[in-house]
Amino acid sequence: MRLFVIGLLSFMLACSEGANYKQYDLPVDNISGESSLLINDEGNLLLSWVESNDEEHFLKFSSFDGIKWQAATTIAKGNDWFVNWADFPAVEANGPVMFSHFLQKSSSETFAYDVMFTLSRDNGRSWDNPQKLHSDTTLTEHGFVSVVPYNEGFYVTWLDGRFSAGGGHDHDTGSGAMTIRAAYVGPNGTIQNEQEIDHKTCDCCQTDITLVN
Repeated sequence: MRLFVIGLLSFMLACSEGANYKQYDLPVDNISGESSLLINDEGNLLLSWVESNDEEHFLKFSSFDGIKWQAATTIAKGNDWFVNWADFPAVEANGPVMFSHFLQKSSSETFAYDVMFTLSRDNGRSWDNPQKLHSDTTLTEHGFVSVVPYNEGFYVTWLDGRFSAGGGHDHDTGSGAMTIRAAYVGPNGTIQNEQEIDHKTCDCCQTDITLVN
């Protein structure tokens, strides 16, 4: 399952009419996983994934312009990440501005981690230093991020466990339920209008988001 998206993508590209197999080689190490795929407004494929060794995790990114995959760029790296198959990093694009996120442990407790995000303003060639997405500092779960381009930046939602301290996945033993929160992230990295969207929700489910007129 870890390499399903990458493997499926390779198969689809290799089977296209007139394909040169070597032409579509992905710049991905064989110790990789947690992949995410996006098509931007220009129709290019954007792929992010995590590579890991015994000491560190690396969030990487590449784009496919219809001819070849670009050399991989490292978005961020760390030795204190919470890496799992269900809640994985991703990228989103708004013109040349890009948003990416990952989960960073906030304590030694299993379900204590924060959402960290970083921006690029040159189509993914360079990335800002990561910063925390949410204002909450409790040692609880934060994750399952969904992002859409909005104005010049991004509208971002996430699951936020600030009221569930001490409960893990069994909130009967904690002080409250998992919530959904949202905020606008500007192209310069400023976080605005953080707010609660839902005061009680599933604590370990994928989320999604869309814009309507």
